[in-house]
Amino acid sequence: MSGQESQHGWDARRQERERTPRHILPLVWAEDAMHYAVAAVLVAVAAVFLVHTVADALRSHQAFPDAVLSLIESLLFVIIVLELFTTVVSHFREGGFQLKPFLIIGIVSGVRHVLTAGARTALDAHFDKIMIELGVNTGIVVGLVVALVLVHRSERPGLGGGIEE
Repeated sequence: MSGQESQHGWDARRQERERTPRHILPLVWAEDAMHYAVAAVLVAVAAVFLVHTVADALRSHQAFPDAVLSLIESLLFVIIVLELFTTVVSHFREGGFQLKPFLIIGIVSGVRHVLTAGARTALDAHFDKIMIELGVNTGIVVGLVVALVLVHRSERPGLGGGIEE
């Protein structure tokens, strides 16, 4: 997002506050304070989890494939937490509920499960159960990607389905 687009988001938020009745403004400020608190906690959780993940990987006594699988799964969890943080920040930029960040979080989470299930097939004896899990998660990822594409297309004017400005 460029600086001009970011400024537009903040201006829109300021204009929204100006239209808000005075007696509701304390609630809007409280909501903003909670969003800031949630954003700070998410960054802290991501940082602590990342440090903990790296420390665990360095002192792991697991077999190498298990250690790598655990590291990748943990790093993808950090990415999911950071995507949640981005969703909270987008509340301030664009205002309101944003669907695309949640779809991206779902896709990353689904891919995380697909990758770990795929890796477990080489390490685990429960092949049938893992293949079902792999198929279900792959279906979820494909469905979420289709939803993301449809949302993206609906937001672009002139490309079918979008609201013309």
